[in-house]
Amino acid sequence: MIRIVLAFAAFISLGMPDTLLGVGWPSMHAGLSVDLDAAGWLVVATTGAYILSSLCAGRLMRIMRLGLLLGLSVGLTALGLWVYLWLDQFVWLVLAVFVCGLGGGAVDVALQQYVIERHGPGLMQWLHASFGVGVTLGPALMAVALTSDNGWRWGYAAVGASLMGLAAVFILSMRLWPSVVPPDQPRVAYREALSHAPVRRAGLMYAVYGGCELSIGLWAFSYLTVGRGYDGALAALWVSGFWAAFTGGRLLAGPVSRYWDHWRMVAVSLTGVVLGLVVLAINGLEGWGLALMGLGLGPIYPALMSATPLRVGQRLTEPAVALQITLSAVGAGAITAVVGIWVERVPGQGLLLALLGMVLGLGLIEWRQRQSVKSAEPPIGGSV
Repeated sequence: MIRIVLAFAAFISLGMPDTLLGVGWPSMHAGLSVDLDAAGWLVVATTGAYILSSLCAGRLMRIMRLGLLLGLSVGLTALGLWVYLWLDQFVWLVLAVFVCGLGGGAVDVALQQYVIERHGPGLMQWLHASFGVGVTLGPALMAVALTSDNGWRWGYAAVGASLMGLAAVFILSMRLWPSVVPPDQPRVAYREALSHAPVRRAGLMYAVYGGCELSIGLWAFSYLTVGRGYDGALAALWVSGFWAAFTGGRLLAGPVSRYWDHWRMVAVSLTGVVLGLVVLAINGLEGWGLALMGLGLGPIYPALMSATPLRVGQRLTEPAVALQITLSAVGAGAITAVVGIWVERVPGQGLLLALLGMVLGLGLIEWRQRQSVKSAEPPIGGSV
């Protein structure tokens, strides 16, 4: 039981730093003597570090116990956050977010690998729901910090202190955590894993999903205000509603996972996303469309992750988990940037068309993967 509680706490810790920057940056950039758009470099730094750490997590899980890996990784993230207390130049901020990304990637891969091996899909849904809790708490904490004398620095310090305490608990409970990947288990290289069609399809599915999720989170506000004429406060409320529904979908999917296999969960979820997209296009109902899309999108990521052994084969599960997490981050960054350019050129319907294309892509990839598994296609070779 204590391992499950600590796993939830770790995923909450993954979510909180992600949203601190969004609220704190308007107050931070002037004091660091950089323009508002300099935040883009921070996204690049943290994403690059996250990808690097995710890809190295498999090797690290072979040489140390899971509790030690989690403790060191969470501690590294806490260290990066504490640097915020003293930095006065933008270059040090870039370094700090890079350090935070290094800690976050390993935690993500290690805990998801642990849940796949030791628990069921319901717990995977709740694990990811706890990430949504962190995403929700982050802005609220930073808003409180901004009212203090030390401003945004105290927001990062508070999260850093909580993470350092969590890191200590992980290390003290190290003996309670099993080895997720046995040292003598043959290692499958990423190059070899990607030579298998099911792994390529799984990675592509996560890349498109990551782009779809972040595109909504980042551009929905602009769609509502610029494209639909919503008041800023109301638009912000509906965007928050998207994330609340997103988290709620995962909480609901936990018990439902006992009765539905992942194929049905993903199919029903994608249907909900399509319905939400239709409602999003109706004047006056756009906010409810966002909520429906959040409810549908939420369960997809954890449902796919928990079913990785079935979708790609047990031998390829370890590299596939890391590749899925990595490509989700890559897709989130690259696709969201392209969607931003498209939305700027077509402010009214650009986001709708982009989301429609991504949802259709998800449906097509999922159909092909299901046909592959149902027909007992060997997870070797083939084309996407």
